[in-house]
Amino acid sequence: MKYLIGMMLLMLVNVASAVECQAGGSGWTNVEVNDLRADALFLSGVIAAEGGRIVPMLGVACRQLGSDRVEIWTTYDPVALEPRYAHFKTGLKLDGSYYSSPVSSILIGDQPLGNTLVVSRGHPYLVVASPPNGYIEIPAGAKVFTFRMWVKVFRGLVKIKEVFTQVHVYSIFAINLNPSTCKINYDNPINVDFGSVDPVAVGGDIPAGTPYRQDVTLNYSCPDRGIDSPLDIKLVGAASSFNSRSLATTNPNLAVGMHRLSALVPPGGSFRTRITNSSGSDTVLFTLFRKPGSFPGAGPFTGSATLVMGVP
Repeated sequence: MKYLIGMMLLMLVNVASAVECQAGGSGWTNVEVNDLRADALFLSGVIAAEGGRIVPMLGVACRQLGSDRVEIWTTYDPVALEPRYAHFKTGLKLDGSYYSSPVSSILIGDQPLGNTLVVSRGHPYLVVASPPNGYIEIPAGAKVFTFRMWVKVFRGLVKIKEVFTQVHVYSIFAINLNPSTCKINYDNPINVDFGSVDPVAVGGDIPAGTPYRQDVTLNYSCPDRGIDSPLDIKLVGAASSFNSRSLATTNPNLAVGMHRLSALVPPGGSFRTRITNSSGSDTVLFTLFRKPGSFPGAGPFTGSATLVMGVP
């Protein structure tokens, strides 16, 4: 029985002397056994976004009871991006200065002799691709990168322990920064020509009600690779005076409707689509219809509108 009690006391001593760290407000973790997880705020009230850099606040702190000093060092090139984010540039922010990857092993946290807690002053960062008009999209809960570091423990001036640990960083909120360099049909004009129109044959505002209809393919493309995101395509233009769900033309008795998947998209309205690996496409239908009970006058007519791509 005494032998068993002695083993239990030894175990308690080992636990008490373990190197512990925390990140992102989590509880203390024995980093000699387990890695850390940080649910980080990438886009919130505590984010620093400077010069295209997005800096998540990890809040890394470490301690060892009974030690005289603890230091936190990065490894060489400490930010390991997940494969889907490998096209982002990274680096380390330390005391207001920015160091681009690959960063050498660098001291990011220490404290005077006698203190048992050290808080990291270093924060890894991401750079939006091709600033200032780049794009970044991260779903909520996605793992973004791993931050690798060493925790060094001293007694007096003698280093008595060195522990390697990693912080697995996840995004709390979804990030969608506007893909302002993405284009619809490479920014080329979209011309819809109905040709010669028989005013009697022009029908109502449903696709089956008129023979004057044209399919148009919309191609979406972004210069930065690896973008996967939902998109909203908004129709911007003047509404017809006799049908607010259609586009006005210079002939007051004629209007044009844009349909997507059998739904009429009104001026000021939008439809949801998606880009995958920086590209995507949709087919929309344009139809010509007339004011009920009218007989449109002869002569050419025109109309115009703009399609605007945005992130929901």
